[in-house]
Amino acid sequence: MVGSLGAFGVMVALSFKVFPKPRTTRTLRMRRETLREALADLERLRLLPLDLLALDLVPPATLELRLGGFERSVEARLGRLLDLLGEGEVLEEDEAHWQAVRDLAFLEGSPIWVKVPAKPHLIPELEGLPLGPRRYLDGGEVLYAGTAEEGLKALREEGLPHLVLKGGENPLSPEPPEAFYRPLKEALDPRGRFPRRPSPG
Repeated sequence: MVGSLGAFGVMVALSFKVFPKPRTTRTLRMRRETLREALADLERLRLLPLDLLALDLVPPATLELRLGGFERSVEARLGRLLDLLGEGEVLEEDEAHWQAVRDLAFLEGSPIWVKVPAKPHLIPELEGLPLGPRRYLDGGEVLYAGTAEEGLKALREEGLPHLVLKGGENPLSPEPPEAFYRPLKEALDPRGRFPRRPSPG
């Protein structure tokens, strides 16, 4: 097998973490009046030992949390969240909803899809950019957004790194330095089968 892979010039090693599927899941949706209030709750939730499956911010000011595990544990944690944060909407049958999130269905219709590294303190700045439908995942650590050329230009002008998932000409901004890119490409693509790095500008 190694010999046959070597003939193509590419060898890949993969490792996986396997987690048991939770027996019960619940999603809690909490709407806030302002982005500032939503971010304050987001910061609180990031510090709590609640073992959340998901903690997302949906602009302008909605939090979505997903819990999973044994039913008694999930219900206890859900009750704790409601006591801590106030009333919210509980979505009991939530698998279809989260599958749509994983598929980035909320970006459908946007000509360009981007992934932007984020932190909660960067979210107000990102919210000031001309982006379309968007969602902050993993406790505000990453933004997936739909946009047009205007949004890409704004990200570049603000010096915000991003990866173009769909649409757009240059997939990565900023582009990796030549000193890094050239030896990496020579090692992984010695026969030059994949496209060269786009020229600057």
